[in-house]
Amino acid sequence: TYMEKLRDAGIRQVILTGLEAHVCVLQTAVELLQVGIQAWVAEDAICSRSETNRLAAVRLLDRAGAVVAPTESILFFLLERAGTAEFREINKLVK
Repeated sequence: TYMEKLRDAGIRQVILTGLEAHVCVLQTAVELLQVGIQAWVAEDAICSRSETNRLAAVRLLDRAGAVVAPTESILFFLLERAGTAEFREINKLVK
């Protein structure tokens, strides 16, 4: 499968955003997790036709083992530390 190809290529983490979170994002995250790839979901960068469905997706993604966090949290987690040029650049973008 495509997910297995990602894993075999050495991909260990994927950040997901998208539409119809309760279907598309959820299914993608579950497939990634099944092949051992950590799925990060940018909670403020997913949507569904209804807020009820979006919230259900967030709940199900969390239960499935995805890391669900705001985009800003994910960005700063990836940077690992403050004080770098990259940190300052990202910090300007999110303020």
